[in-house]
Amino acid sequence: MFKLDISNGVSSVNSENWEVVDRVPQDDDIICILEAFDVNNNGDFWGKVRQLTEFCKTTGETMPEIYGYKSTSKKPVLATDCKGIEFSAWYRDTVAKFVVKYAAKIQEYWWAYRRDRLADPGSHGLNFLKSSLGDDHMIPAYFEMVKTRRASDPKIAQYSFLANEVNNWDTSEAKKSADKIFEVYPLLGDDVSNLWNEYSYGTAAKRKDWINYVKQVDELNVLRSLAVSEGLESDPAEI
Repeated sequence: MFKLDISNGVSSVNSENWEVVDRVPQDDDIICILEAFDVNNNGDFWGKVRQLTEFCKTTGETMPEIYGYKSTSKKPVLATDCKGIEFSAWYRDTVAKFVVKYAAKIQEYWWAYRRDRLADPGSHGLNFLKSSLGDDHMIPAYFEMVKTRRASDPKIAQYSFLANEVNNWDTSEAKKSADKIFEVYPLLGDDVSNLWNEYSYGTAAKRKDWINYVKQVDELNVLRSLAVSEGLESDPAEI
């Protein structure tokens, strides 16, 4: 029996990651089958081990020992021949538990490392948006939220593997907020950076024109709200 030892990092020489141990196998051992000291049929075993080891260190979770049983063509060994829980099954169940336990952190991760089509304005661009539209406007407020969430936890990136496992970007609050911007201001298209860039693709479409567009949409939406509150049937945009 071998025990995984990556206390000094994962070696490119597979045999250096395992040490021989003499112990009585237990039912709750986490096990894997080794062929030439590599783990087959477990996807990216080494990547998963690295991620979970680092994750457990920073979150205080317990990373159990992982034991390996050597299999050769002359003496093949199957996981069913060994006492314990196969790594792939344990990893699947453990990640499922972490996804529930760290659901709030996954949502924060999506704010900090979003997948939407909104470019990052940077500090200069964000300050311009705030001065042009106001701090509470939905567009600068969105980017301020992204900035705040990323700064609130410098280690938020460690939740990336959980976020990718559950793959719930499409239902995240960050995605909903981004979609709302495209819904309210459809003419912005895929390049919201028009709002803070001086020029767009070398044309004379200055950012002030796009800022004015946003303001006009906002004014129209205010009028629409007033029309609804007054019971008017006509859309102000059609008057």
